[in-house]
Amino acid sequence: MAMNLAREDYAFNPDHLIAGVNIPIETAVKTAAEAIAAGAPVILGVSGLTNVVEDGGTVSTTGLYGIAAESAAQGEDVVVYLTGEFFADALALQENVTVNHVEVPFRNLGIFLTQNIPSGTPGESKIEQGTSVGVGVSSDSLSVLMQEGNNGNT
Repeated sequence: MAMNLAREDYAFNPDHLIAGVNIPIETAVKTAAEAIAAGAPVILGVSGLTNVVEDGGTVSTTGLYGIAAESAAQGEDVVVYLTGEFFADALALQENVTVNHVEVPFRNLGIFLTQNIPSGTPGESKIEQGTSVGVGVSSDSLSVLMQEGNNGNT
């Protein structure tokens, strides 16, 4: 029996779309009526999902349905987030569509937008290699707490 000893590298690149899990995330699967990008706000119409677009200077959110969890071509099924908390900066918005156009209509659906994406490169540690990290308790204060008999509880 031969063993595969070749090195294999794996990577995970988060999309930073989901901002939290305090609000339950519900999903549905619908058919795309046109090409949909991952993270795009979508409208559910008779023919399927379409992008929220600007038409004649107006952005209509009538029929706003959710946020596409993945990209899909016309005629493909796409998973759509129906509720949850998402980073506004990670939305794939069409030209002339802003977060302000979809924020309140999304809130009415149970989708909440947060304005801040964590800074730095995805997967990048904020702690430099070789840096020691403490818990903010010195040995003197720890021994005083232990001597008082409260075992660290304040």
